[in-house]
Amino acid sequence: TCVYMPRPAVLVVSQIAGLRAAFEARGLAGPWIRWTETGEDPALQLQSCDVLVGEPALLAPLVASAPRLAWLQSTFAGCNQLLDVPRRDYTVTRLAGCFGPDMGEYCTLHILALERQYEEQRRMQSRAEWAASRASAGFTYRRLSSLTLGVL
Repeated sequence: TCVYMPRPAVLVVSQIAGLRAAFEARGLAGPWIRWTETGEDPALQLQSCDVLVGEPALLAPLVASAPRLAWLQSTFAGCNQLLDVPRRDYTVTRLAGCFGPDMGEYCTLHILALERQYEEQRRMQSRAEWAASRASAGFTYRRLSSLTLGVL
C-alpha cells in the first residue's frame, strides 16, 4: 500500500535579497512554496500555510494568523521576537550550515575592534585629538599574527 503525503504548504516572508534564487538553485521551487514580498498582505496564504520561512521579526506577527502552522524556519540565528508570541504549538528551527563564514567574520572584526580599541580611537578622532603615538595615547595591542582565533 502506498500512502500519498502531500507536500506542506510553505510561505516565505523575507527581506533577504537573493533568497528566492538560493532556494531555486537547490531545487526548492514549485507551487507548494509561495513567496510574499514585505508589505504584501499574506492573510489568504497564511490560512493554508504549514511552514513559515523568514526573519523572526517579520514572522512573529503572522503566527496567530496561521492556524495550520507546524514549523517556522528562521532565516536568522536569533529569534528573540518569537519569545513574545504566546502560541507554542509549532517547531522553530534556524538555518544551519550557512552562517559559519559570516559569523566567523563578525567575530573576527569584533575581536579586532577590541584589540585595537577602535571605539576609543573613534571618540578621539571625533574630538580631533591626535596622539603622537599609540603608546602616548595609552593604546597597546597585540599583532594579529601573534593571535590564534577559534570560532565555535
